[in-house]
Amino acid sequence: MTTFTRWLLWSGVILSVIAAGILSSPQWGMLPHRYCLLGNKWLMWAYVVTNATIACTYYLIAITLYLMARNLPQIFFSPLIVYSFAAFILACGSTHVMDIVTVWWPAYYTQLGVLAVCAVASGATAIAIFRLEPAIEKFMESRGGGGG
Repeated sequence: MTTFTRWLLWSGVILSVIAAGILSSPQWGMLPHRYCLLGNKWLMWAYVVTNATIACTYYLIAITLYLMARNLPQIFFSPLIVYSFAAFILACGSTHVMDIVTVWWPAYYTQLGVLAVCAVASGATAIAIFRLEPAIEKFMESRGGGGG
């Protein structure tokens, strides 16, 4: 099984779990955000369209990073860090999708789960890049580039 196939499989599992949370009964009597927006259709649709645009661009960036690291590993210092950034960016896009979902469905606990995944991906990527910094600096110096 290729890495891409595993990635697609896990993405499907994660999306299924999220969908199950979204489609479950309303969470303890909470209301979706559309009630907070007081029926202002312009505001609601502006909220949805901007979040959808942000989510789509995040997904496009993540997919592009993944494909570049997979097809052109020689241009990256560490393809693994690129995969980490792709996962982080994908998680960020998913938070915007959940912002859209909660306009119509009060899936706030599912939204919290997606935010937690994003927080873990963000933290892991930050730690990975921090730990990789000395090796990047050494690599740059060996190529005649400036360090700090």
